[in-house]
Amino acid sequence: RLPDGTELTLGYELLQAPEVLFNPALLGKEHPGLAGIVSNAVRVADIELRTELCEHIYLTGGSTLLSGFGQRFLSELLQLTPRNCRVRISAPAERSHTAWLGASLLTRLSTFPQQMLVSRADFLEEGERALHNRRVG
Repeated sequence: RLPDGTELTLGYELLQAPEVLFNPALLGKEHPGLAGIVSNAVRVADIELRTELCEHIYLTGGSTLLSGFGQRFLSELLQLTPRNCRVRISAPAERSHTAWLGASLLTRLSTFPQQMLVSRADFLEEGERALHNRRVG
């Protein structure tokens, strides 16, 4: 239900949005999907690191909470990695908040540039412009 009370019934459309993560060609993009990007990153890494990288893949962000996301990603990644490379994917339960948690930790570092901080009051007053003015977004 939308704020104005309009009800939407989503069917196939609900599946189309996350599909572009695996198949960017749906948007006319000529780059690989998520599994291809990860596979390429492992392939260009030093040979000594490849096994460890394959064994330590972490899913983060709200999109990874979509039903079947982890299984689909694993299935596609296994097709792109050598058979001798053991792929292990971890998906922490709190992954929908990991971007916020990371940013929270980053801003507490003594080396973080304080001029980039945006207060709630500034954001409410300036909106998205507050982020752009501080070169955050």
